[in-house]
Amino acid sequence: MERLIRQRIKWLADNPGGGQFEPELEWSNKGYRRLVVKEFMIIYRIDDEVIVVYDIFDSRRDPTRMKG
Repeated sequence: MERLIRQRIKWLADNPGGGQFEPELEWSNKGYRRLVVKEFMIIYRIDDEVIVVYDIFDSRRDPTRMKG
């Protein structure tokens, strides 16, 4: 699973807008996005031209526990 997550993060380098906006973090107004990889969500945002991964979250958990 770790390998697949790493591959998807590398994919983001060429496709930064590939993830959906994360509605649970919309309150922050920082444009957090998510990319789903099986039962995990990669939480990231685009800061200028840099993709910053903030969390790799097990989507089976309570979404209010996401970092943001």
